[in-house]
Amino acid sequence: VPGFALFQTPYYLLIIQTIALALGAVPIYYLARSMLHKRALALVIAGGYLFYAPLHWINWYDFHSVAFVIPVLLAGIYFIETGRWKTGAVFLALAAATQENSIIAVGAVGGWYIARSLFIKADKQFLRTGIIISGLSLVYFIIVVSTIMPAFGGGLVRIDRYAQLGGSFGEIIKNIFQKPQVYVETIFMWSKAVYVFWLLLPIGFLVFVSPMSLVLLIPGLAQNILTNFASQFSSNYQYDAILVPGIFVGLIFGIKSLLRFWPSGERIMIWCLGVLFLLAFIA
Repeated sequence: VPGFALFQTPYYLLIIQTIALALGAVPIYYLARSMLHKRALALVIAGGYLFYAPLHWINWYDFHSVAFVIPVLLAGIYFIETGRWKTGAVFLALAAATQENSIIAVGAVGGWYIARSLFIKADKQFLRTGIIISGLSLVYFIIVVSTIMPAFGGGLVRIDRYAQLGGSFGEIIKNIFQKPQVYVETIFMWSKAVYVFWLLLPIGFLVFVSPMSLVLLIPGLAQNILTNFASQFSSNYQYDAILVPGIFVGLIFGIKSLLRFWPSGERIMIWCLGVLFLLAFIA
């Protein structure tokens, strides 16, 4: 806001958005280097982030506050992973403040830590962290949608775009059990399969090597796949913003898992990821 007071032009907003998205490469690099202990691999992952096509489309289509969730959420995860809990908490709080659906993405980070603590012995210390993050995110989300947004004349984000699932939030939830075929018809569409394919192709689908990381993708995929509003599953707009951090964190942890079984595969991974990032960007 102070900057816009000095430079009252929409170009200022686009410039700071571009800078913020580019800065996302910094926590990605340091997280990858911390988790993998491979400087060259960390550089390729950070460079691949800058070539990631959905990131460019987020930046290309106007200014959106949700774009800022990418660097701050990545920073929050990096600081928590390296034991700097208070700093991580600050960045997660900033991520939750960018937009109401970002709160759910932060809650998914808590869910990710809970899942890791339950299924990975080495990560049991993250259980309390996950519960706190998820609990606070839920409380904050309820306060935002029930009190803060209505006070400023707003409401829960575009329920009308999910009208095929039900006419209200309650009906949408009820139809999971009463009309599951509606969900099946909505999810299993060729255009959505293509959308997910291009989201994950640049990272070589390595998020699946670290299944716990898929928890991070749940909010973004639910947001974009449970709708028939085509723009949300086109990768050409801002709707992928809450997916990008999870995709790259999943890539890092997928490589970490892969290196356990294939410690000599670093060079091949570097070349394969470099080629995939470049081809996906060109395509």
